[in-house]
Amino acid sequence: MPPLTKTDDPAPFFEWRDEWTLEVGFMDDDHRLLAERVDALGRQFGGREDRGGGVSRPAALRRTALLDALDELGRQVHDHFQREEEVMRTLAYPGFTAHKAEHDLLLAEYRLLVREIGDSAKTYLEVETLHSLKQWLMGHVLDMDRDLATFLKNPPEQQERSPS
Repeated sequence: MPPLTKTDDPAPFFEWRDEWTLEVGFMDDDHRLLAERVDALGRQFGGREDRGGGVSRPAALRRTALLDALDELGRQVHDHFQREEEVMRTLAYPGFTAHKAEHDLLLAEYRLLVREIGDSAKTYLEVETLHSLKQWLMGHVLDMDRDLATFLKNPPEQQERSPS
């Protein structure tokens, strides 16, 4: 699938902020990529009109493009969660069970959202849906992922060696 393209609209829908950086390379890279994907969804499918870069497309093509873009975001989120879970398992992260449970819940919520959109005839995303996607992503990043990043930057074996 080709990457989502940004339209000529100069105003971003969702822009990454430096204060959201966790200073853990793979997490920050993934989070930025996911934010870019949500931004592209907002630019391309936000509101009722076709935002296909000024090219009018039949509704069936817009719908297919929307569902493909949502599927791609879901795959990227799933892959990101898998990377985090592997690191948590490897390092015996004490918050693993709760963090993985949140991943499972977030993915279930996302699958439900995509199913609801798929069951409708929509070729666009409501503004409320887009804002929910931003909150869905950033709520996790700024809470559970921040806690994980703190652990990764100062694992217990370093804490034990640090002078008191």
